[in-house]
Amino acid sequence: PEIYTLSLHDALPISGKVYEYIGVKKPIIAIAPPNSAIAALIDETNCGSVAHQSEIEKIADIFYDLYLFWKNGKQKFNPNLKTIKNYERREAAKKLASLLDSFIKRKRKKKI
Repeated sequence: PEIYTLSLHDALPISGKVYEYIGVKKPIIAIAPPNSAIAALIDETNCGSVAHQSEIEKIADIFYDLYLFWKNGKQKFNPNLKTIKNYERREAAKKLASLLDSFIKRKRKKKI
């Protein structure tokens, strides 16, 4: 199966690579602190699984489960596409443009 792995020892910052992996909409196995922002993002988008680097058995189980689903022609991966869309560059650009437009409109109203 096609999967992406991330090995992150620090909780912050979330690198652009994480968002790229999420955008591909393939399962992600993140080796990261379970209470990190990356873990929360993976959970929010339902893009994969997270395990701490010390959880060797859990990491092995994640790989094995994905392998079994792939071998049996089943789909375990079910990303939250609506949530993922919020993190796409196009969506972020729209939000930024809207924010800037509202800022400019407020400035213009203050001048009048």
